[in-house]
Amino acid sequence: MIARGRKISYSDDARTAIYADSPLVSVCIRTYNHEEYIANCLDSILSQKAPFDFEILLGEDGSSDRTREICITYARNNPEIIRLFLHDRADNFAIGKAATGHANFVNNLREARGRYLAFCDGDDYWVHQDKLIKQVNALQRSDCCICFHSASSINYKSSRSLRIGNFGAERRIISMAEFVERGASSMPLHSIMIKASLKRDLTGYVYETFGVHSFIQTFGIAVGSGAVYLPESMGVYRSSIPGSMTEKLLTRDELIIERVDKTLKMLSFVNRKSEYHHDAALSRAAVKVIGGAMSTGRLTAAQAWQLTQRLRQRGVGLRLIASFLVRYLYRRMRGTVRAK
Repeated sequence: MIARGRKISYSDDARTAIYADSPLVSVCIRTYNHEEYIANCLDSILSQKAPFDFEILLGEDGSSDRTREICITYARNNPEIIRLFLHDRADNFAIGKAATGHANFVNNLREARGRYLAFCDGDDYWVHQDKLIKQVNALQRSDCCICFHSASSINYKSSRSLRIGNFGAERRIISMAEFVERGASSMPLHSIMIKASLKRDLTGYVYETFGVHSFIQTFGIAVGSGAVYLPESMGVYRSSIPGSMTEKLLTRDELIIERVDKTLKMLSFVNRKSEYHHDAALSRAAVKVIGGAMSTGRLTAAQAWQLTQRLRQRGVGLRLIASFLVRYLYRRMRGTVRAK
């Protein structure tokens, strides 16, 4: 069963949540076992200096630490902004035996009332009080459906900080081809804002995907006319956190074939929805996914070819993937594949 989540009530102290009637922006947060980080995340969002109403949809996924307690306290103290949804861990959607935040994500999207949606997982945070207004202004002036900005990444183990999502010093539009060349890590989830018009397709297909983040990025760029890039660094992504969703899903060998298969199907879906305008770029993205798995030794050439043929048998979704894969495998055999 997929939990829709529930808004907490405060009958114990007679408080009633009073939400903005028509928030312009909905900020969607997923959190699980983030007791060290969730307060920092929420404080950074509550400190926004937006000249419009915004809401925070806070989905708590049945944590085993104090995360839920902290979320309840924040919702109690900010009833006009925070809408808290408490999820049962038994209702979590899993890939293999690994839990995901998919159901939490879908519930937040369905409940969101804003014309624009921003995202931030509970272990990340924002560092610019004008982030929301800057992104709203950018999307209001653009035909694009997605906007992002540069950010910093802090490694949990080494405390090393890196600049990520950096496409230069000027605001500009990023094409699908450029995004594929740079890779998914070039658009951090906490930096993304989308138009609410994407909600229907995102919620309708997310359970078929391996990673929510890559689906939002790729679909948002494909159905609009690229992505609006803002050069300001306005958020922080914490990497290498023990037990994080990234660690659970992306580092498990037994999930590699399912990961590649679901990613290829997602790229195929996006290609069809965008009427094949990005076929070459998305086919290259598919081969990069395959190549990345093969470079770690966790996927063989035979398995890669089998997954590609299975995709073609379901219906042509990535028209150029077979020819691109053949070239990749040939170059790999010749030892001329560039290190990723």
